[in-house]
Amino acid sequence: MMVKAARSRTATRENVEIHLSAVEDFPMEEGEYDLIVCHQVFPHFEDKKKVLTTLSRALKPEGRLVVIHFISFDEINDRHRKAGTAVEMDMMPEQDEMKYLFNDTGLEIEFILNDRLGYFLSALPKLARRR
Repeated sequence: MMVKAARSRTATRENVEIHLSAVEDFPMEEGEYDLIVCHQVFPHFEDKKKVLTTLSRALKPEGRLVVIHFISFDEINDRHRKAGTAVEMDMMPEQDEMKYLFNDTGLEIEFILNDRLGYFLSALPKLARRR
């Protein structure tokens, strides 16, 4: 349903493609993307390190990876914990763990904003990959 709605909304845009796939299974070329946005999905990745490795490789050297939620870190985890459903174990990692995960997968966190307006993380490929 959501894929159909997204395709409908972007039908007139030539530079947009909509796919339904697990990130780890999606065929991405190395250095293919300028920007990758993980909007309200990061806690739901089962193997976050594997996903970040895949996304890191797919970024251009000057690319950017963004993790964004409309609610704060604490609200995300509290909401999931209380859900009592399949998402109750889907947690956002603490800031130190995020730094470790991103660093270990070839990304450097540029900044993390976490306040009443939401959670916003921006990361860049490590300097060694930049031109």
